[in-house]
Amino acid sequence: ARDSKKEEEKMFFLKIRRPPRITLFPYTTLFRSPPGSATQSANVELFKSAREAQPGLASEHVSITPTLSSTDLAPGKTFDLLVNVEVAKGYRIYAHKQPSSKPAHCDLLIERTPDIYFDKEIYPKPTFRRDLKLGKVGEYSGRFTIRVPGEVEAEEPFAVPPRMGGVFTFQACNDNGDCFDLEALSFSLN
Repeated sequence: ARDSKKEEEKMFFLKIRRPPRITLFPYTTLFRSPPGSATQSANVELFKSAREAQPGLASEHVSITPTLSSTDLAPGKTFDLLVNVEVAKGYRIYAHKQPSSKPAHCDLLIERTPDIYFDKEIYPKPTFRRDLKLGKVGEYSGRFTIRVPGEVEAEEPFAVPPRMGGVFTFQACNDNGDCFDLEALSFSLN
């Protein structure tokens, strides 16, 4: 009886077929909607909100220009990624660190770059003012630079300069006190 059980197990495993390498054809024909039906993907709203949440490349309130303190990116060298931010005239953005957690602060997120180590961002000192609703708030206006120290960890020189980039998030307010939705701008330096 024990030998016949082993044979059954072998037969069971022999009956399982490997799935085909290309499975697109059977699935696309199996789940098609009938012709003329007005169907909508179940994820339309999800994709719409995801597209809206993607960082933009431009804003009417803020512009970003990244530069490097040194173009010498030899192994072991240190440099600064300089993220130059310009806030449009008549607007301001809340600073990175706030005395309270109420206003939306600006933040810089650096993309991971192979063979480069980035340290913590260094923000300039903000200008402080007293807001009737929020109390003491720090803010930036005009031009300022966020410095991000970096070090090349590659063992060999780069054949092509590495792409460096990130996302800058902020909330802009005008001089009348009207604040706009939180924005995110992506930037890159090739």
